[in-house]
Amino acid sequence: MGKGHLARIWEELTGDGREAWKREVAELIDAATAVYEYLVLVWPAHLQTEA
Repeated sequence: MGKGHLARIWEELTGDGREAWKREVAELIDAATAVYEYLVLVWPAHLQTEA
């Protein structure tokens, strides 16, 4: 799988408003060499900052 392939597939699956099928995403993750989930950890920190 090339660099950014999962991101392109995710956009393809959700770009037209269609719900991304969990099975399709799970297959891509299973086939991936590495899956980075750092955004899940970073985003809440932005929500917790003082205004």
